Amino acid sequence: MFPSLMSFCGGRHDRPIKRENFLYFTDGTIIVRHEYSGEGDFIDGSIPKFSNIDKIFSHVLYDEKYRIGDIVKDPKMTVCKMCEGTGNLMPCRECGGDEVFFVSSGFNDYEVTCKTCKGELIEPYNPGYGGPSPMACGLCEGDGKLEEIIPISIGGYNFSNKYLRKIMNSGGSYLSSVDDSGSPRIYFEINGSVGCLAAMNIKSLGGEM
Repeated sequence: MFPSLMSFCGGRHDRPIKRENFLYFTDGTIIVRHEYSGEGDFIDGSIPKFSNIDKIFSHVLYDEKYRIGDIVKDPKMTVCKMCEGTGNLMPCRECGGDEVFFVSSGFNDYEVTCKTCKGELIEPYNPGYGGPSPMACGLCEGDGKLEEIIPISIGGYNFSNKYLRKIMNSGGSYLSSVDDSGSPRIYFEINGSVGCLAAMNIKSLGGEM
């Protein structure tokens, strides 16, 4: 389903959000709006917390001011510090990566958060560890490498080179002027679908999104 747009889903949104007549593909920093045609699996966007989407697309600025190919830079990769480049992590020896323990007091059953790791995968993969089975590092997704953060200045604001390359590789060619009427953002188009990218240091395009 929409393979070129599914790459924009991420974080808590592994599927597009359906709100009225559109599907929205987002990870909270970038969002793409696609007209709904009656197909696909989606998250119900009618609940109040998704109402901020309407504000993002209430006034789409799209004047094709910047050509993405003239702006983006080649990626620079660095070794993932969390897994030390192995791509794997070992679950906590105390809780096995389950984050909590289930405790019974005789009257009630309740959960206790693991004090050792708080549910985080805390050790790089070590073949001699002998503990729970290794798991792919969640930070680098098992690659052992991360793309360095490269800010690209556009209209006085910094935008992520990583996201700009993703837009370009997904078929986007041009960016709009910066819309700084609220949270600074730029708009783009991919095969008839309109997208929006937030400037760096903006936590999310839509608050709770």
